[in-house]
Order: sequence, then C-alpha cells, then structure tokens
Amino acid sequence: MMRKASLVPMLLIGALTLAGCDGSEPDAESAEGPVEVVGTDGLAFDPAELTVGSGEVTIELTSEPAAPHTFTIEELGDVEVVAADGGETATGTVELEPGTYTYYCSIPGHREAGMEGTLTVE
Repeated sequence: MMRKASLVPMLLIGALTLAGCDGSEPDAESAEGPVEVVGTDGLAFDPAELTVGSGEVTIELTSEPAAPHTFTIEELGDVEVVAADGGETATGTVELEPGTYTYYCSIPGHREAGMEGTLTVE
C-alpha cells in the first residue's frame, strides 16, 4: 500500500512529464519561424496585418491556385521579398528596422483590387 506523502511527488513528476516540462530550453528554430502569409484567389492577403520583431524576417508566401502573388514592401523602395506561383509556397528574407510598412502584391491589377496589408516591426 502506498502512503499519501509519497504519492504527491510522484503525481507532480508525472504532471511535469506530461506537460513536456523536462527542464530543457525550447528549440530556438521552432520558436522563431517564418511569417506565414497567404495570397488568396480573392486578391487579398491573409492575414492583412502582421507584427514582427526587427532584424532578419523570413516571409513564407503561399499563393492559392488561381494566380501568382508577390510580397512587396513599399517603404523599402518597392522591394519584392518573395514571389509564389499559383498553388505554390515560397520564402524570402528581408532585414527590417522598427516601423510601419505597407506590403502589397505587385502583379498588375492585384494591388488596385485591394491586395495590400500593414506590417508592423517592433
């Protein structure tokens, strides 16, 4: 028969193990991943508002099947960070300082149809 006093530490160890709290540091690569953005067939970005930390930022752009899209930043001199063909996913990296940026799709007619968003860099 198990005494109550010895049951508490065993339950605590079991709970920590189930919670994944083994005392190790989190994997830095999984904590910091690309910013995922979808260019929709409806000529919009999902999400249309992004917030990221300053420094090197990786954008992962997925274009829905009907059309290609780009992720272009206006305030950087219309720099195209990444382009993805319809039904494809592509990544691009850019160095960003704190501020507010407008990103848009540079495919003719897409921005005019409303395909743009706001990128806040903290």
